[in-house]
Amino acid sequence: MFGKTSVSIYFLSNSVQIFQLNSNKGRVIKRASIDLPEGLIKNHKIADKSTFASLLKEAWKKLQIKEKSVFLVIPEFSTFTKLIDLSGLKIAELQEAVGWQVQDYLPTENQEMIMDFKIVDKLKDGYKVLVVALEANSLKDFVDTLEAAGLFPINVEIPSISLIRLTEGDEKGKIIVYLSSDETIIVAGKGSEIYASSVVVGRELEEIEKNIKRIINHFTEVEIKTLYAGGEGIHIGNFEKIAQKLKLELKLIDPKLKGITSSEIQNYLVSYSSQLQTPSEPSDPLTLNLLPIGLVEKYQTSKKKVQAWSLTLTTTLFVWISFFITLAAFLFMNQQIKDIEAIGASPMTIRTSDFTTKIESINKTIDRIEKIREVWVSPEIVLNEIANAKPQGITIANYTVDYENGKIRFSGISANRETLVSFKQNLMANTNFVGIEMPITSFEAGTNLEFEVSLEYLPIVSINKAKIKTK
Repeated sequence: MFGKTSVSIYFLSNSVQIFQLNSNKGRVIKRASIDLPEGLIKNHKIADKSTFASLLKEAWKKLQIKEKSVFLVIPEFSTFTKLIDLSGLKIAELQEAVGWQVQDYLPTENQEMIMDFKIVDKLKDGYKVLVVALEANSLKDFVDTLEAAGLFPINVEIPSISLIRLTEGDEKGKIIVYLSSDETIIVAGKGSEIYASSVVVGRELEEIEKNIKRIINHFTEVEIKTLYAGGEGIHIGNFEKIAQKLKLELKLIDPKLKGITSSEIQNYLVSYSSQLQTPSEPSDPLTLNLLPIGLVEKYQTSKKKVQAWSLTLTTTLFVWISFFITLAAFLFMNQQIKDIEAIGASPMTIRTSDFTTKIESINKTIDRIEKIREVWVSPEIVLNEIANAKPQGITIANYTVDYENGKIRFSGISANRETLVSFKQNLMANTNFVGIEMPITSFEAGTNLEFEVSLEYLPIVSINKAKIKTK
């Protein structure tokens, strides 16, 4: 449904970051950090949504960003995280179990919170899951602001999730320290698991060291081996004493990207990491997305309408331009014939056969355009039929409709192999779809499968066979 170059937006207390990679995730193509007017964000909540939306609109215009789907990263301070073990349960039972279990830890009533979870480890008789929750009203402020700016949020996460993603290759215990302009985020984890996160106001090394010690002493069952550091204005030498005292190996978070310097990427580590995720629905137990499922469906529908309108406009313009070019050529050739007839007594040898051939070609083109118009089916009708066959876990990235032969091609990402098989079966069950082709390579990976589908849409194909004949 959404493309592979969505834009990341990271809300901080006094600024907002906009960041975009190319489709290969190896080059930065858009980036900006916008300082916010004082009071626009208060207590990690948006105080003036209208003004904020105007700032985002202006930024999109200045940066010349065409993409409207965004990954949203909200302040760590506004969220609650908890790692819990659930025994004797199947994956399908986790949603309800997490809802009950987490009530003992939430600071407010469960119904006032937005919550999602991610399986981070398979236990002997169950699962270890990471739960993230935040107040519904707080999330609504951020989402409403994006909507007012004409943007489509497709994923919501927090900085600690983004930071742990940058070090997922390290399966040992670790501490991650990330510096921003006015606060420091500290994350303790192992692999993709987060055991704890803490936000320190300011950047004082003494306070940072105290919080690291407190986390290590609390989670004694995890042996911390490495201290990762990064962020705005980072000086890795400042953390050498802390690492030596705690007997940790010190590493700089230093992703290598084209289009940005090593020092500047430190300012955008969270935004960069959010670009590495694959869009997922909140119901997927293997990923985290705090965007409520109702809003996912709403923005998917809005995005689909925009895409359908764009495709309709493009096709209409093509037909009308072809028509006017053909009309102009016809009028020109008609005038030439009249001029030739007017000088019929001339001894000049007139190659009327050439003109006749061109006129016949023009007439065929006009006839072809008229017949294409007769088989026109709104792209939205076709897209709706595909969407009805799409189970949760399928994301469609792009598509094309060929009206001359009724061919439809689209590609996207499936959460897993079972979901992709279900999608293909649903397509085959629709009698309007024939000749469905899905390459076997689409099924090779276990999760996050990229797939391509080609099929024929019978209402167009049947009319084409009856009316459009190639001459």
